[in-house]
Amino acid sequence: MNIRRIFLPLLLAAACTALNACKAPLVDDTAYLTLARHIAQHPLDPYGFKQFWYQWPQPANEILAPPVQPYWLALGMRICGDEPVAWKLWLFPEILLLAVALQALFHRFARGMEAPLLILAMLSPSMLPAWNFMLDLPALTLCMTALVLFLRALERKSLLGALAAGVVAGLATQTKYTGLLMPPVLVGAAILAPIRCRKSWPSLIWRVLFAALACAAAAIIFIGWEEFVQWKYGESHFLFALGPSPESWKKKLDVYLAKWRLLLPMLILLGGLLPPAALLACAGLVKEWRWLLVPIEIIVASYAALILIPIQESIWAGTEVPLTSSILGTLGGLSILVLALVALRQLVRLHSCRALIEMQWWTRLRLSPELWFLLFWLLIELAGFLAMTPFPASRRLIGFTLVATVLAGRLVSRTCRSRAERKTVWLAIAPGIALGLFFAGIDAADSWREPRAVRAAARFIRQQDPTVTIWFVGHWGFQFEAERQGMKPIIPDESVPQPGEWLIVPNEESVVQQEFVPAEAMGAPVVHMIIRRGFPLRTLPAYYGGYLPIERGPDPQIDVAIYRISEKWVPRSQ
Repeated sequence: MNIRRIFLPLLLAAACTALNACKAPLVDDTAYLTLARHIAQHPLDPYGFKQFWYQWPQPANEILAPPVQPYWLALGMRICGDEPVAWKLWLFPEILLLAVALQALFHRFARGMEAPLLILAMLSPSMLPAWNFMLDLPALTLCMTALVLFLRALERKSLLGALAAGVVAGLATQTKYTGLLMPPVLVGAAILAPIRCRKSWPSLIWRVLFAALACAAAAIIFIGWEEFVQWKYGESHFLFALGPSPESWKKKLDVYLAKWRLLLPMLILLGGLLPPAALLACAGLVKEWRWLLVPIEIIVASYAALILIPIQESIWAGTEVPLTSSILGTLGGLSILVLALVALRQLVRLHSCRALIEMQWWTRLRLSPELWFLLFWLLIELAGFLAMTPFPASRRLIGFTLVATVLAGRLVSRTCRSRAERKTVWLAIAPGIALGLFFAGIDAADSWREPRAVRAAARFIRQQDPTVTIWFVGHWGFQFEAERQGMKPIIPDESVPQPGEWLIVPNEESVVQQEFVPAEAMGAPVVHMIIRRGFPLRTLPAYYGGYLPIERGPDPQIDVAIYRISEKWVPRSQ
């Protein structure tokens, strides 16, 4: 790869790394960092400890965290020490690898549009805010790398390349279990993707054999690690996450049959994530910049309404959000409609609207291998979202949004060829980049609200007594900072706070926390540490769990009540 081609991935990877380094650990980061710390000290015993994450300490093998990313973080901890910012910088190779892999995919499917597509993808609201210590983007990185390696192996008829692709795909499956979607994608690539060689039945046969080799390598890695965990800890990590007992299979089947209910939350989530790809698709459909002003104005007006209409809405506060969901659901529906037109435009030779109305289009199907592959890949991502999603979340639609971006990029690479039309493409990606920076900026600001509250509470208490024991209730980033401040978690039925010790409890609307029954021993709050918000919208925790990628949050943003224990007390669970 020459200097010019690597410069843009380097620049984008550096920008994403820098923005990620500005964020404090949040949501599930705490669980993965705890596991990584243990692995750094005991690399051959990754799950051999009890971890406090939900309500009580439990075997680490029962907390969903496949090993690849924790091992990478553990290596960074051994090299960089106990410094979260350094751990964020340690992720730079992963981000760069993703940028290089995406550039290679865009070169294959949308040649000539690699630069705008790569910028749009890396800075989109589906990807840019999602960089942290969580597993979604590292798994995507390995999946895209495996796909690039496999397509090149097919072109070069390289068994070693197919084997390497399978190994990388296997690592993806043990980075996050959504990586299990990659083997079917590799099979689809072998059958459908355009390969620069003479097409014949023998050609198809050896391509399928290459896919079988890659899938076998991935399966060996996946099953091999699960067998190791089964041997060492008595139960496979994957099987534990899948479910405990055979008698519950009927119940699980009922749950899977009800997965269609995720379609509406998916539509609302895509209202926040898919407009950048839809705008790019509009550029390929209309090719004149003036026509892009209408969809841009719709997006701007929608977010202006979310910001300016003073209604306190939060799915985490138990409040219904009809306005927010209606706005984002409309954006999602319009975006899907535009992408459907893009697929139809590329799939069917339409010379007039009358041909479409009269259903004459069925005889005009284009047998484009790469288009059929992209549509197949999109269906795999949709099926994966429905089958593997326990609850809706923006990060679970990263793959779907990426394939939609490739699909839109394929169209603009074929329709926007003149200089003026390419300027229209750059205009089309600008709002998507702005939206990604908008999401990422809010997310970075939100990530610091819990550490700020914990530190303020710690300063107040330490001023009273520098050596006193401080207890806390709280989850996610709140727990991470509290433990770094030397506080102890309240474990119901186990912890025994003593008279004179302190307890901090945040408001439930902002901080997920363990359940316990308040008691008279807590007394009344001595003081409240209040973090107010200067902006009405928030991504935390909505972006990471729920059917809204962004929402209006409560004011104050965080309210931490500080108690002084008056008598010996054993907290009870609810």
